[in-house]
Amino acid sequence: MGKGGARRSRDDVKALLVCIGLTNPEDLSGCSTVQEEFAYVKKCFRRKCLETHPDKGGDAADFRDVQSAFETLRSMFERGSIPTFQGSAGTSTKKEYEAAYENMGKYSQPSYEFYEFAEDISVPQYRVELAKSGRSACGKPGTRSKNYQDKKCPIIPGETQYKFKTVARKLKSGTEYDEVAYTLISKGMIRIGVVDEQTGGYGRWCHLECWRVPKRIWLAMPSEGHPDEYKAEVYEMRLIALNEVLFEGMQELSAEHRAKLVRHVMDRGNWAQYKKPAFLKQRSPSKAPAGESASPKKMEAPKAEPSTPRAEDKVKSEVKAEPPASAPQAFMVPSSKAPSSSLVPKEKFVLPKPGVGNAKPGCLGGKTCVLTGVFPEVGGGSGLSLGKDRVKGMIMSFGGRVTSAISGKTDILVVGKDPGMSKVSKGRNQNRCTLLSLKDFCEGINNGTVSQTIEQAKPMVIETFSMGYKARGGFNSLMYRSSKEEIEYAQGKSPQKRLQGPTTENEGEKPAKKAKKSKRKLDLDEEAEEKEEAKEKEPLDKAIQAKLDRNKKQGHVPWHTTLLARELKALCKHHDVDDKGTKPVLIKRLNVFFEAGGGGGGGGKGKGKGKAEDKKEAGAGGGRGGKGKGKAKAKGRGKRKSV
Repeated sequence: MGKGGARRSRDDVKALLVCIGLTNPEDLSGCSTVQEEFAYVKKCFRRKCLETHPDKGGDAADFRDVQSAFETLRSMFERGSIPTFQGSAGTSTKKEYEAAYENMGKYSQPSYEFYEFAEDISVPQYRVELAKSGRSACGKPGTRSKNYQDKKCPIIPGETQYKFKTVARKLKSGTEYDEVAYTLISKGMIRIGVVDEQTGGYGRWCHLECWRVPKRIWLAMPSEGHPDEYKAEVYEMRLIALNEVLFEGMQELSAEHRAKLVRHVMDRGNWAQYKKPAFLKQRSPSKAPAGESASPKKMEAPKAEPSTPRAEDKVKSEVKAEPPASAPQAFMVPSSKAPSSSLVPKEKFVLPKPGVGNAKPGCLGGKTCVLTGVFPEVGGGSGLSLGKDRVKGMIMSFGGRVTSAISGKTDILVVGKDPGMSKVSKGRNQNRCTLLSLKDFCEGINNGTVSQTIEQAKPMVIETFSMGYKARGGFNSLMYRSSKEEIEYAQGKSPQKRLQGPTTENEGEKPAKKAKKSKRKLDLDEEAEEKEEAKEKEPLDKAIQAKLDRNKKQGHVPWHTTLLARELKALCKHHDVDDKGTKPVLIKRLNVFFEAGGGGGGGGKGKGKGKAEDKKEAGAGGGRGGKGKGKAKAKGRGKRKSV
């Protein structure tokens, strides 16, 4: 559509694909999953936006048309209303497109720079969600110049927990290490994460209050001085439009949490400063040389291979890439159309669905499964998480349970491409666990013969293992720390090892302890006095005292930070406090003891008095001091002591 022309009708998916620059939908033939198709669609859309953007002389009506077409396709993909884009080319989209077109006319659109920065992004780089547990630490501890006291983490007195991490600082004199208190993100709080290119998951979480909005995101927001600058609904709409593109998870939040996120993004004081990289193109795509045409036909096909390189076997094998009988191969359905010359994959993988064919709903009920390796034939995710979420969802849809680690309750280990040696070895050591490729597993479900598939499974031979996660010291795969015999055993090339230790229930039972002879009873008062003196003579463990001193030095962290349950029990015994109960109960008892004047909480010195009634102990000291002098009185069963 040109200037002054009437808006073209976009009645079906094929018309929308042509509108965003995918002139030949046959180019999608090589994509094995709808996720790969959408990745290719996003590339075409970004190129088309760079060509038609009004900031570079494009027509505003054309740009609005492209935006509306992509928003319609994105919403259909997000809802899962189409199995594939190519197979749904004739699906009617008139109503959805009309609604998207009208909505696009209400607000302004992102700047040219936004599409320029996002041109090479294949998976969403950022994710927002509610913390699923209280174990993740906020990655914004503050700055050392201000003694880490300038953090913006929301602190709830008495509830906020901390985790100490050692931070290395390189100086001219050498490397120094600081122990920094990181704030744990409480369960249910909003947190923001960044994608990890190796694992394909999200990490480096931080509180919403600590999040600096990256330039890739704030470029999509209204610019300063724009009429929409202070309209919250515009910010919310644009953040939602970034789902499956750059910023995901917004649609999963409640209205209250969305409003909180929008307010944070609207505050320009939370925007990160970012210098434009020198490698970005400084010219419009329309001015590119002839050899750099933006035609989608010359674009590279989306790769299904994981970003983590495959580990070569430590045992030098001359066997080539011919897949073994065990190697996971896709359960394929031939594509009805010939593949494009630019896209090589030929077949599409189909995951079983409950009630489709002979796949019985609930056929995996009571089965516990573990996944290892990657599943490029399934698609979804990236890195070491490639395909895992979709396989996990399929297992759960049939009533199965998926765990992250091998245990004595594991029934099936689903082996993908480049599995982890650790899980494979543990799976072979479990008599109950059966190793299955994804192909065999899916065939068993589709044929309604899961039990027979498990019973008749042949021994699996694995040629290569994953290199694992790359850290500063290199890759962490167990393969690099194992002997040749251990690797061959994990591969299935050597006989199974005999499990060490007792093999029957009666073996390995400890002999019954002989009954101790009853000793002469001492006077109760003398016995209690001897125990009291013995306890007072036992000093507190140095490691526990070091943690208490460190927590006191930090000042803003609770005295019990990083103390383990066994250490809290030792501290209770040291102060003659009941040491039975859970960790929160022990902390509560010690708090009562310290508030009553007991010592030992923080390592200070002082004098004071304390009283306790009924069964409460009374001690003297300087608040939370480790050393102190004073007097104590007790009523009922209280004991007189000094700490």
